Formats: sequence, C-alpha cells, structure tokens
Amino acid sequence: MTSRGRVAAWAQQEGFSGSRGPSPCGVPRTRIERIAREELGITADTALRLAKFFGTTAGFWMNLQARYDIRTAQRAIAADLAAIKTYKQEAA
Repeated sequence: MTSRGRVAAWAQQEGFSGSRGPSPCGVPRTRIERIAREELGITADTALRLAKFFGTTAGFWMNLQARYDIRTAQRAIAADLAAIKTYKQEAA
C-alpha cells in the first residue's frame, strides 16, 4: 500500500471528516485529510509522527513520498525524458 493509501485507509477508519478532536499522532486532521486526498505531501514532521504512531520509521514514510514524487514527475515529463540522450564518455 502506498503511503497515501495507508494514511487514507487510516483516516477513513478513524472518521477524519469534520472535527472529532485532536489526531492521535499529533498531526492536524486537516493535514491528514489533505494527504489522503493527494493535495499535500508527507513532510519530515509528518513522517516522524506517522512513524511513531504506526511503529515504522520516518525514512519509510519519506521514501514512499519520494517514490510517489518521482513517479508523478516521470509521468509529467515523459516526452522530455525520452528526448534526452544518455551521456557516454568517450574513451581517452
């Protein structure tokens, strides 16, 4: 499951619509909702809090965010990337 998928599933399970008091991991509910809707990425602060809550590492969350960002960028600039020739150093 993607980082956003995991957060979205948790947010849905916890009923993160409207205000039901503070989030159990210290992340504002609005931030959780925006991450789940793919409107906001996972920051280092959020990664640390989610890691503590889910029993994972901050690196896990940051890596998932980075992978998501790279896939999104690859799709957005696919034509530009296809036009770039790989550098090959000539033999001396």
